[in-house]
Formats: sequence, structure tokens, C-alpha cells
Amino acid sequence: MKKLATVVVLICMFVCLISCSKQGVETPGLTESTTQLPVAEEGQSQSESVTEEKTEAQQAVIKGKEKIIIDDGTYQFEINKTNFEDEIPEDILLQFANMLLMDFGVEDYYGWNTSGQNVFSDVRKSNLVISGCYKNYDFLDEETDKEAYAMFLSDVGLEYNMYCEVNTFSLKKYNDYLKDFFGPDVKQLTVDDFETGKSALKKGFAVDGDIGESDTRCFYTGKDDVILIHTCATGFSCVGEYIFDVKKDGDDYYVYTVGEVETHGLIDNFDEFQNQALDDLIYSIYKGVLPAKKYKFGCTADGDIYLKSVDKKFIFPENPEYNCVIEQKAEIKNKKADSEKLTVTGTIPKGVEIVRLPQYESYELDGMYFVACEDYCGYVDSTYIKETDS
Repeated sequence: MKKLATVVVLICMFVCLISCSKQGVETPGLTESTTQLPVAEEGQSQSESVTEEKTEAQQAVIKGKEKIIIDDGTYQFEINKTNFEDEIPEDILLQFANMLLMDFGVEDYYGWNTSGQNVFSDVRKSNLVISGCYKNYDFLDEETDKEAYAMFLSDVGLEYNMYCEVNTFSLKKYNDYLKDFFGPDVKQLTVDDFETGKSALKKGFAVDGDIGESDTRCFYTGKDDVILIHTCATGFSCVGEYIFDVKKDGDDYYVYTVGEVETHGLIDNFDEFQNQALDDLIYSIYKGVLPAKKYKFGCTADGDIYLKSVDKKFIFPENPEYNCVIEQKAEIKNKKADSEKLTVTGTIPKGVEIVRLPQYESYELDGMYFVACEDYCGYVDSTYIKETDS
């Protein structure tokens, strides 16, 4: 029942996260830490060469000395696992684990110089399902500032907002939150980065009414540094990823992950989390592929970890089942933040077989398919794609 519940949660989450899910880019570094299945010795079948522990038709995960084999009975993946736990302190590993599944870092977010609304909304969507958010949302824990709320309502000519939740927070506390996730040099927002109620009305922005589950609206109230936001309750669960390698380079860490697994909140025991994530990895296989990421983390002199960048790709089994083909050379596009526009990140040659992954697509990007192959992943215009039997 636990496995079934996990499957249901993950499927629901894939649907919910269409508009804010992780958008991929090519990640050459990941291929250095992942390989295809081992070659059988002479006179030995492929299945015999993998392991002698496999006694059932479907073996979830088999741990070898330096490898992990993920086998759901149809597809099989081998991942090279390093002994990074012997070299990296657990407090650092826990910080990594509680910041996984984010979309971007301080170095690869396009929008630091756009608006406070974009920054808040993009960061919220990026952090919405990560485990570490449970300890870092204290800037929203305060009671709504009634005076600041009244000033906003007066500005927009309303008595109250009936269709959404209203919170207020100190911009100073929010800037501390940004530092926690993105490091000491991240841009610090000011009240001038936000619209007031009056300026929002003049520009035709919505100041009341219904709002989507993962959306937000932010306004400067006019009182001190108090920002007002409109949100609604979400049904999202916390999700993490299995870490299979960590490499240190100066003050930076490169963290390699695979899969997407439920964490049930803040992770406080790294080994326990890794073991549970390992058991659940088969439920990350979708359309015969596994999501994988390469994170770049920075570290302050005090040992605080922050995110610099994120790259995503997909790992394919030895026997991939492609369901599409590129009919003519096509541009592949990506974006990491919700408010960002799609940008060209490469081209896929004619004839390349690909897998379409609808759970990463958005109704807002009509006519664009999210696809993956061993060298690329991202959005491609559907007119360049022919769907085949999978």
C-alpha cells in the first residue's frame, strides 16, 4: 500500500506541476557519472551478469559495491555510485538533500533585475515542493498586518479580497530567505521593486479575484517594508532526489542526483532518506526514462550551502522505447523560471528518435512538446515531430 500511495502521489504531482516543473538543458557532466548496463562475461547471460540477488520478476533496486541497478521489470538502469559520504560531512549533505528539486540558482536565474513580483513568484514555484522550505517560510508566519492590508484595500477601492488568501511579510526577512537559498551576493529587493495597489491598477494588473494554486500576486502596501501577497492553499507534497555522487571543486560542490521521490517534509537523517529514496526510485521511471540533475552549490565561510545552478537531463536504459522522431532539424528550447521566455539551447538533427514527456508540458506553451533523448531535452515545436508507436 505504501508503494501504491507513493505512485499515486507522484502521478498527481506530475499533473499539478505542469506549469512550474523543471525544464531541462543538456548536461554533459552527468554522462560522466552514469553508464549503460554491464557487459556479460563469456558464456553468461546479461541477466546473470547483473546480480545473483535478483530472485523476483521485478526487483526494485539492487545495490552493488560501486553501482546501483534500477530495474522495474521492463527497463533497467545502472548508475555508478561513489562513496562521497566518507568525504562530505553529514551537515553539508543534509543541506544538499533539503534543497533538491529546485529549478535554478543564483547564477542561472534570468530575472534578478526584472521585478519583485517575478522574483517572488519564480522562487516560490522553484521552492514549492522542496523539503527545506518547511524551515524557511518563517517570513510568512507572522499575523497579517491589518493596517498595511487596510492601506492596500483603500488604494484599490476594495473592502476585502474574497477569492484568495492574504499574507503580509517583512521584505527584510524575505531578503534573508533569498540569502539562505541563493547566497550572500544575491540581489536584495527593495519596496521599489514592487507595484503598489494604485500602480498595479493603472497598468491593468489584477488586484483581486481568484488565483491559481501555484501563483502569487505581490504588492507594496505603502507601510514600512511590508509586502502583501495573494496566494491560495496548495496540495503539493515535498519531493527530493537520490544523490549518487558529490564532487568538491574549491568552495563549490557538484551534486549528481536521479529520480524524484516523496520526502514527507524536512530531511534530518541523510542515510535514512537515501535508503528510502533508493527503494522508491523505480517509481521515477516514466516512459522508460529517469530524470537526473547536476547541481552546483556554493558554500560560505560559515558552512552555509546555497544554490548556484541546475542542469537537467534524462537517463535512458539499454533498451529505450522512443515514441517520436524528429522529421526535420529542429530548435530545442528551454526555460528554468516560470516568468522566463523560452530560449534556444540547441538543435536536434533530422531523424533523431526521442521520447515525448507530456508531464513536463504546459498549456501555456501550446504546440510545444517536451522531449528527451540521450543528448538533449527541452521543448520542440510539435510540427517538427512525428509520433510513432511506443
